[in-house]
Amino acid sequence: MKLLQSIALITLASLPCSAFSAVASPATIALFEEIDTGEYLPYRLLRPENFDPDEKYPVMISLHGGSATSSYPKNEKNVRNWIEHLVREDFRDQFNCYIICPHSPGAWRLAQFRAIKDVIAELPSVDTDRIYAIGHSMGGQGVYTFIQSEPEYFAAVFSSSANGNKVDNPEAFKDLPVWTFHGDKDGTINIAGNQALFAKMQQIGGNMKFTTWINEAHGSSELMVAAGSGYEFFDWDKDNYVWVPATREWMTQLSSDLCDPETFSMKWLFSKSRTAEPVDPLWFGFEVIDGYADTGSWLGWVNVQNDPYVYSHRLESWMYATGPSSEARSWFFVFGE
Repeated sequence: MKLLQSIALITLASLPCSAFSAVASPATIALFEEIDTGEYLPYRLLRPENFDPDEKYPVMISLHGGSATSSYPKNEKNVRNWIEHLVREDFRDQFNCYIICPHSPGAWRLAQFRAIKDVIAELPSVDTDRIYAIGHSMGGQGVYTFIQSEPEYFAAVFSSSANGNKVDNPEAFKDLPVWTFHGDKDGTINIAGNQALFAKMQQIGGNMKFTTWINEAHGSSELMVAAGSGYEFFDWDKDNYVWVPATREWMTQLSSDLCDPETFSMKWLFSKSRTAEPVDPLWFGFEVIDGYADTGSWLGWVNVQNDPYVYSHRLESWMYATGPSSEARSWFFVFGE
């Protein structure tokens, strides 16, 4: 049984996220080819490991934020922060792909999107059904810009710490799997914009997941690729190029039953394909006796007295049940397949 409407809330002591790294580590920079196509779209490119021309490889477009606009011509800021996660050997083993890190001197525009598509069209052995975009801050806004223009080009996207109030047409990408992230203490781009966008996606039955990082400010970019992997409990030491332990708290909400509840963000992303068949959800109900529901080996005993927050004793975590449950609480309902 697969949960489609309940979302884990991990409650741990929280520390602020580390500040943005000034540049990427030398080891990471060395992995990327530096390609200068002229003034408009210089970029760095990571090719798949152990490239086999008979295989097809996904493509990840990584859009940097505003703090990297001044990094031309070296573009070393384009491959920092979340990229440091993506080049881990365990990540590359699981998520082997092309990573394109283009450079922009200002806000991402559709002309750059067209140029990026031209670059991808020239790459060998690309799986055109698995093209992904991720970005933080200005880059997250760029993701919104691109998917409003051509949502059918992408299989799924991440957008971190962008302004949802600047999204003019959420209907355009309502069926595209989108995972949005934001720190609730972000003083640079207020979370309210993404909260408003998520509310719209709920109203129209869109396919959006929304993770709120509790007590996190704007510098939370690497968390979008680390979420659910265990690496979200580490921060990047920008001076020594090492990971240091951290603790944090977050909550993820789903806008509709279209959403995949997978908690590891990268696994969620790479499972998406433009040719994937949609899953028809079913309702599952569990009788509530004295405030508890027995779901057997699935979630174990679930405490539903604090509906919509319920507690799974087997998973030892809280769940947020956005599906309806009985006002009398005699039954606990969730989506499943």
